[in-house]
Order: sequence, then structure tokens, then C-alpha cells
Amino acid sequence: MLVLDLDPQTNATLALVGEERWAKADTEGQTLRAPVSGPARRHRPL
Repeated sequence: MLVLDLDPQTNATLALVGEERWAKADTEGQTLRAPVSGPARRHRPL
């Protein structure tokens, strides 16, 4: 199954991986936001 959660609210992502795992991935720059936003946004929480 492939799920692409391109919604900025990340509802599908949170439902599938959980909030803690998502927060860790986001902090480590392992989300789609990192390559799309560039280095200025990397490793910076919302």
C-alpha cells in the first residue's frame, strides 16, 4: 500500500505512524517538507 499524505495537517501520516514517530522524523528532516522547503527550514519545528 502506498499512502501519500500531502495535506499540511498530516492527518493520514499521524494515523499511520503516530504522533511521536512523526515528530521525531520531522525533527530529523525525514519528511517531505525537508527537501521541498530547503535547508532554511530543516531541523526546525513548526
